[in-house]
Amino acid sequence: MQLKLRTETKDVLASGTLITFGSEESIFELTHNGECLTLRVKFVDEDGKNWKEHRETKFDPVSATEGRFTFFNFNNNLGVYTTKPAYIGDIGGRELFFQYKIDDMTESVSKVIFYTFYLGGSVNG
Repeated sequence: MQLKLRTETKDVLASGTLITFGSEESIFELTHNGECLTLRVKFVDEDGKNWKEHRETKFDPVSATEGRFTFFNFNNNLGVYTTKPAYIGDIGGRELFFQYKIDDMTESVSKVIFYTFYLGGSVNG
């Protein structure tokens, strides 16, 4: 049986949970309509800085088909999350949105990432 998830206006491209492998960078390789996009996710916990006052998200394009999210000080074991899906680009002629929740694992450098990638409307081009 194959399951297709969607909302009223968006299709779910991928959704799941990932426990990072220690402090290693995690890599999401997304494919839609023959087009591939790679998103790298890295966590940096700075000594003495807490999630409330020093949390930061940085996005750096690596190439036309690859980008890196760096999450600084996401060290709250109750979780830090986006309040709405964020538009992050296009893939296979469709808009691409990303929503996540990140939990800190007490006594570990690993994080738990709950993620969903949504496909929006068609893009011209």
